[in-house]
Amino acid sequence: MTSAFIMTIKVLTTMAQIAQRLSPVPDLYHVHKQQNTGVMAFIPLVALLLCNHVWLVYAYTVKNIFPLFSVCVFGDMVLALYVGIYAKYCPNRVYMVKCIVVGAVPFVLVTLYAILVAVEAIPQSRHQLGVVLGYLADATTFALFVSPFEKVKLVIETKSSAAIPVLLCGIIFVNSSLWLINGIIDDDLFIIVPNIVGVLLSAVQLTLYYMYRPNKQSASDTSEKSELDAVADLEQGTVVQGPIPKSPVFVSLVSPKTLK
Repeated sequence: MTSAFIMTIKVLTTMAQIAQRLSPVPDLYHVHKQQNTGVMAFIPLVALLLCNHVWLVYAYTVKNIFPLFSVCVFGDMVLALYVGIYAKYCPNRVYMVKCIVVGAVPFVLVTLYAILVAVEAIPQSRHQLGVVLGYLADATTFALFVSPFEKVKLVIETKSSAAIPVLLCGIIFVNSSLWLINGIIDDDLFIIVPNIVGVLLSAVQLTLYYMYRPNKQSASDTSEKSELDAVADLEQGTVVQGPIPKSPVFVSLVSPKTLK
């Protein structure tokens, strides 16, 4: 492959990843404006930050500086900002602290593990560290796929695609496709495998959306959902429903007063 083609793919991948990381901005802006988190879930934010950080440490270890390490640095910064905004306006302080602790423990452990290997406190080579971190990165990524799998099941059962964030699915499809190409270029199975799943899963969701596409208004509302909604809706157990149709056998009765 020519260097120009490879650089183009890497630049496009960086742009797509940044777009995906910025998708929660409307939700967080709404939280800031209302000064309340409302029904927005916190666990998805913490999970995204943890997953991104594991990939950051992996990228540094295997020396994949561009695009993987660079976009993960950006991801850590913006996701930490999202977590900070949520924590500031979360009325349930106990829930917020529990979520942060749950995410902070593996966050610190992964970082500490990499540092101990780097200073040779743990007898492992850089290659061995990369393998361990690669498996951890894939595991955290697959954990984030639970919600989309549940959404596919929900759409098939309800025959309605209202629960699918179609705009986000499109971004994920493009992003995963570009990362898949990057993984092939770099011959990195830890990047290839999760992005094959990402491409297939987003393609299935887009197909189901087309098959069971809602009315124009529902489609407009669904397309505005962010990356967080893809995970948060499952936690909250919400299903977007359309207006309740009128009964075909119900007829309004005429008041006796109008007959006088």
